[in-house]
Amino acid sequence: MESQLRERYRGMRRTDFLQVPEIAAYLIYYNAELNNLLLTAGHDLDQIQGSIRLDSANGEEIYTLLNGEKVTCKSGDMVLSDRNSVFCSVIFGQDQRTKITQITRNVLYAVYVPNGIPSKMIENHLLDFEENVHLITPQAETELRHIYFAKPADPTLN
Repeated sequence: MESQLRERYRGMRRTDFLQVPEIAAYLIYYNAELNNLLLTAGHDLDQIQGSIRLDSANGEEIYTLLNGEKVTCKSGDMVLSDRNSVFCSVIFGQDQRTKITQITRNVLYAVYVPNGIPSKMIENHLLDFEENVHLITPQAETELRHIYFAKPADPTLN
């Protein structure tokens, strides 16, 4: 595959390559994450079944990664799950079932933040992320932006 990609884009200047729509979308996504250094995952909200649960893994949860590999969550890892299964963990990442595709219309973005990160930094990251989403999809609308804490927030961090 590497050879095929090198052949397909051979002779293309870097600036032109970065304008390829699929590459541009990735750059926007990862620049938002790198700019604020906060781990962010996106999911097709319509593929999530029932309520969403943010929890710590007990080490027995199994789910399928984007690449098709089945993994068992590490005990204590931060995970998101629905009534079917875990669909994301901090250590292993996003699942195959809720991946964003070309037909995705409703998206859940989750930012995984350890204790000690100020709420204002998280809020700024969410706003930056929204701006970048609008660069790709100008008609996108935010229905809810909220920060959930595993335990009461330390007011000295805000």
